[in-house]
Amino acid sequence: VLGHALKSLGYVVLLTTTTKIQNPFPISVDWFVVEKDPKAFLKRISYRLRSPTLGLWVRAPYGDHKWEGIPPEWVDALFERMDEGIILNEADGSFRLPIKAPATHEPVVPQSTTVLIPVLGLTALGAPLDETHAFRPYLIAKITGISIGGTITEKAMALLMTDPQGLTKGSPETAMIVPYLNQADTPLLLVAGERIARGIFYMSGRIDRVLTGKLKPVPAFNLILRPKTA
Repeated sequence: VLGHALKSLGYVVLLTTTTKIQNPFPISVDWFVVEKDPKAFLKRISYRLRSPTLGLWVRAPYGDHKWEGIPPEWVDALFERMDEGIILNEADGSFRLPIKAPATHEPVVPQSTTVLIPVLGLTALGAPLDETHAFRPYLIAKITGISIGGTITEKAMALLMTDPQGLTKGSPETAMIVPYLNQADTPLLLVAGERIARGIFYMSGRIDRVLTGKLKPVPAFNLILRPKTA
């Protein structure tokens, strides 16, 4: 969704991942390159970087149903070479569950990252902390203090966004962090997202804006800014 929106504004947009993505990729792109050599990749796509476009780069097939992404240092090198354009990199995944906590090797964030968008799904609110509703619930329990089987709360969501071992772990100090609270499908979840945003602002002086909204069936977003102090 973000890639198509940026392309419509006239940008060159490159999609990639430093982890793995599903095969086939779930959105349509203008071009798709499988390449293990970053220099060869740049040669293959150099002519495409002169007009609005949306492309995808992966390194190789991974099993039967996934593509292997590229190392974070390749993203950094590409960032240095691209005079114009935007790189959208998926640095983590949650096995399609609404809430997660990262393992020791996650998220795989390139050091050239300028904007980091950690995502949580609001449909997890009120659900039990277990493997049906959360990815790596035992790590979520360590961060939030909720026992396995306990109720996932708004405070837990805010903690996952702000704790040093949470979703922003490893982000460059210069990167802007814009949490996205997805799956705000009802008025009640929109209001819950606003309360979580206030909790994020209270817990972290680094974050000054939060997005709430949904991607399906029609994308909708609401930007919440940190209140100005007197």
